Amino acid sequence: MKEDYKKQNFSDEFLGTYEVALDDKNRFSFPAEYRSVLFGKTLVITKGMDGCLYVFTEERYRKFCETQLSSNDGIEKKAIRKLKRVLTSSAVKKSIDNQGRLLLPQNLLRLVDIEKELVVVGTGDRIELWNKSKWEEEVSTFDDIEDLLEEL
Repeated sequence: MKEDYKKQNFSDEFLGTYEVALDDKNRFSFPAEYRSVLFGKTLVITKGMDGCLYVFTEERYRKFCETQLSSNDGIEKKAIRKLKRVLTSSAVKKSIDNQGRLLLPQNLLRLVDIEKELVVVGTGDRIELWNKSKWEEEVSTFDDIEDLLEEL
C-alpha cells in the first residue's frame, strides 16, 4: 500500500478551498483559478470517498480509475467490482458553461447532502465538492497530520 501511494503522481492543478452557493438550477461558479484549466474540457463528476463528490477532467478520471481498479493478479476481485460500480454508476459527464458554472445533477447532490452551500476543495489532481458542515468536520481532523505522515 505504501508503495502504491508513492507511485501516484501529484499535481498542483487544483489548490485551495472556496465556499460557493448553488443557484436555483443547481449550478455553481468555479473559482477563477480553476476556470482556465477546466474551460472546454469534459468533466466527470462522481461519488467520492469520505462523503464528497469528486470532479475530474476526463483524462484524470481515467487515470484515477486505472490506479484504483487495477488488479495485478488478473482476477477481478469483489472489492474492485464494487468500487467500479460506485465510481461509474453515479458518474456523469458535464462541461462548464461560458460563465464558468457547472450544473450538478440532483441525484449527486442528494448523495452527499448538498443543498445550497457547498465547499469546493482543490486536492491537486481533482476537485472535491463538500457539504459545508461535513467539510468543517473533516477540517477538524487535520490536527492529526503528523500521524498521517508517519503512517505513509
